Amino acid sequence: MTVADQTRPPLRPTVGRAAWPVLAAAPSAAGSVFVLLLGLGWLGIWCGLVILGWVAVAVAVAVAVPLLRPRAERVAVRVAYGFRAPRELEAGVLHPLTAQALHRLGMGAAAVDWYVRPTETCVAAYTAGRRSVAVSVGLLDAYADGWLTEQQIVAVLCHELAHIEAGATRHAIALGWLTLPWRLVATPFRALVHAMQRHIPLARAGVILIPVIAVAAVVQLANHGAWLAVVMLAGLGWVVWVQPWVEGAARRAEEHAADARTSNVGLGRELAQVLSRQRRSGVGDSLWRAGHPSVARRLRVLNYRLQAPSPSGAAQAAIKLKAARS
Repeated sequence: MTVADQTRPPLRPTVGRAAWPVLAAAPSAAGSVFVLLLGLGWLGIWCGLVILGWVAVAVAVAVAVPLLRPRAERVAVRVAYGFRAPRELEAGVLHPLTAQALHRLGMGAAAVDWYVRPTETCVAAYTAGRRSVAVSVGLLDAYADGWLTEQQIVAVLCHELAHIEAGATRHAIALGWLTLPWRLVATPFRALVHAMQRHIPLARAGVILIPVIAVAAVVQLANHGAWLAVVMLAGLGWVVWVQPWVEGAARRAEEHAADARTSNVGLGRELAQVLSRQRRSGVGDSLWRAGHPSVARRLRVLNYRLQAPSPSGAAQAAIKLKAARS
């Protein structure tokens, strides 16, 4: 790791960071159109109108949130994710913690809306849209029970604020709506495949052979001029196998960037402690949504950053000067 990595300036929203999640989710959105066509094709012309209405909702959310924020986003996160405003006692606990996290990242209090997710009993926090961060009731309980310290909670909040700072979740609400039909179909299918891999020895070989058979089928169809079937089969293969890897890679990069930002503000050790406790409890990897790097991987990267030598005062000044000029 270079010296610059340790004193990296704050992550700011850029076109690339905002566009990458959109591009990664585009195949899932296309898969959603395919699912709706199959499921609603019997409606005839009304099927097209339903799909147009479904797309219009996503466009309305994408347009309304920037224009009417924060009001529009407050409604959207409550409906889409089940967030709610903290109650009086919860707000009293959260306020000093959120104030510390905002101060660490140099963000104003008006830049973020804080919520509680009452359905989650595990230790977790979530970011949605341009300004919304939620904590689970499990995280509040862990703090009240002394399972997590104040600075460990602040580290978790800094990690989530880093996503807001980088603009990584600014389109998450609209993308979640566009990809919902495909995820409803694909998630059970992938769970079935994983279960077969665990319990049926020959299924692992089958998973490896399926892409080979699919490529052979595409070649045969192309030789017979069945180009529509080729496009459909190739698109299905992309959405089922390639796209999850691409979207997962994008999310893993975002998580590592947020971990790095948390480490840069001096809370890398506390974040690593939270991850270590989750891992020892036996539920560490399940607390983070699909696409996140494993807890073990995140711990390795964080520990590597913590063990790296600190830059000298002159080196820090040179890095800050270079950042200011750029």
